[in-house]
Amino acid sequence: MDRICGKLSEYSIPETAITTYGADIAKIDWRYIQNSIPKGKLVLVTAITPTPLGEGKTTVSIGLTDGLNSLGKKAIAALREPSLGPVFGRKGGATGGGQTEIHPVDKINLHFTGDFHAITSAHNLIASMIEQQLFFDLMDIDTNTIIWKRALDMNDRHLRELTIVIKAGISYKSGFQITASSEIMAIICLAENIAELRKMLNRIVFAKNSKGEELSVEQLDITDALLALLMDAFSPNAVLTTAGNLALVHGGPFANIAHGTNSLMATKAALSMAEFTITEAGFGSDLGAEKFFDITAPKLGKQPDCVVLVTTIRALKYHAQVELCDIEKENITALKKGMANLAKHIANLQARQIPLVVTLNAFATDTAAEIAVLTSSLAAANIDFALNTAYLEGAKGATELGKRVIAAVESKMEYQKIADMQDMLATKIAAIVKTYGATGVEYTKEAAVLLAELEKKAGNLPVCIAKTPEAFTQKVKDRGIPKPYIAEIRSLKLVAGAGMVIVFMGNIIDMPGLPKNPQAQKIKITADYKIIGVD
Repeated sequence: MDRICGKLSEYSIPETAITTYGADIAKIDWRYIQNSIPKGKLVLVTAITPTPLGEGKTTVSIGLTDGLNSLGKKAIAALREPSLGPVFGRKGGATGGGQTEIHPVDKINLHFTGDFHAITSAHNLIASMIEQQLFFDLMDIDTNTIIWKRALDMNDRHLRELTIVIKAGISYKSGFQITASSEIMAIICLAENIAELRKMLNRIVFAKNSKGEELSVEQLDITDALLALLMDAFSPNAVLTTAGNLALVHGGPFANIAHGTNSLMATKAALSMAEFTITEAGFGSDLGAEKFFDITAPKLGKQPDCVVLVTTIRALKYHAQVELCDIEKENITALKKGMANLAKHIANLQARQIPLVVTLNAFATDTAAEIAVLTSSLAAANIDFALNTAYLEGAKGATELGKRVIAAVESKMEYQKIADMQDMLATKIAAIVKTYGATGVEYTKEAAVLLAELEKKAGNLPVCIAKTPEAFTQKVKDRGIPKPYIAEIRSLKLVAGAGMVIVFMGNIIDMPGLPKNPQAQKIKITADYKIIGVD
C-alpha cells in the first residue's frame, strides 16, 4: 500500500475515495467529504507583518501538527497550495523548512496535482467565451464594463495592461491577474459542496450590457464546461509531513489580493477526522487572519478555538529599521523597538476574544539575550508564549507550543466581531482599516462612485481589503507600527460568485512582477536530475 493511502486508511478513508499521484500524494474525492461535519478544535496560525526573510507560518503550522501528534493528539494540517509566482519570484516555496516540511517538496511547489492549471484554464475559458460573444455579435456587452481579465500562475508585470482587439471597431482594455487572485480560486476555496460550486460559478459577473444590466457566467451557458475542468481540482490533496502526519493541501488564494485561506472542503474534512486541525492564513494577521475571521469562518460556521501568532527575532529587528545585512547581529535596542509591531498584532487579535498563543520561530542566529528580552516582555504583559524550535528539531521542538495550544483551546471566551455583516460597506471598510491604525478613509472619485453603486446591491457582503502585506498602511516602506494616517481607497470590485467585495487600498495590483534577483535563478537540476532550490 502507498504511504499516503496507509495514512488515509487510519482516518477511515476508503480506497474508492482516493486517487493517488505516486506513493506520497493523493486526492480525496469531493463526493466522499463534501458536507463534512466539523467536530474537532480549529487552530489558526498567523504572523506579524511580513519581512523579506519570512516568518515561517507554514513551518510552524507543520511543526505544531507534528508536535500535537507526538503528544498523543490526532492532528491534521490544512494548508494552502503554493503558487508558481512566489516559487519563482521573491519568496520561494511554501512547504515548510528544516525538519518540518510536507513532502514531496519539489512536486508540491511545482505542478502538484494540477489544481492551479485547472483553475487557470477555467478562468481563461470565461475570458474566451466573452470574446466569442463579441466576435459573433451574440450578446449585448458594453466593452467599457468588462472586468474579467485573463489569469496566469506566474509573475509578469508586463501583462498587467493589454488591449484586446476582437475585430475591426471592437476592442477593450484588459490584462492578466495571477491565478491566486482569480475569483474562481476564491470560489473553489469557499464552496462547501459541488452544488454550491455550480451556483457560485453561475453568479460570476463579468460585465454589463448597454442598459447597465449585469451579465453573469450563467448567461454564457458554460457552467458544465467549467465544472468539467474543476471537478478534480475540487477534491482536496493529501500529503505527509516529515514526521509522517497527514496534511490536506488545497487551494491557494493570496491574502493581500484575495482572501488568503485554504479551502473549506479541506478544513471541514480535517475537522471531521481529527481532534485538532491546524490551518494558516496568508501574510500578517491584519490580512489573512482578519479575512479568516470575517469571510471564511462565517461560511465554516466556526471561529478558531485558538490563534497562534508567529514572530521571529529577525523580523522584530527589521521592523525597527535594521537593514538585512545587519539583521543577524545581536541588537537588543532594535528588538525592543520592533516589538511595537508585535504588540499591535496582539492587540488586534485580543480584540476578537479568541485564545491567543504567541510563538517565537527560533533561528540559530537568535541570541539567548534576545530571546530572554522577548520572553520577559510577553510574560510581563501576561501573554501566553512558547518557544518553537521545530525547524531544527522537528516535532520535539514544537511540543511546548503544542501543550500551550491544548490548554488554550479549552478557554471559554466569547468571540467579538469588529463589524456586523449587515452594516454598510463603508462601515465595514472603516472598521477594518481602523485595525491597521488608520484614523479615517478617503475614496478616489472612481471608488466613491463604485461604493455608492455597490452599497445598493451588495452592501451585505463581506469586505476583502487588498493592500500591501509589508505594512499596516498602504505604503510598502512603512515598517514597524504606523503613525495615524488616512486609508486611501482606490477602487472596489464586486466578486458576486465568491460573495465578497474587493476593496483596493493604495497602489496594490493583482499581477506581481519578478524581483531583480528572482528565486527562479536559484532552482537547479543535479547530475542525477533531482530538483533543488524550490523549498
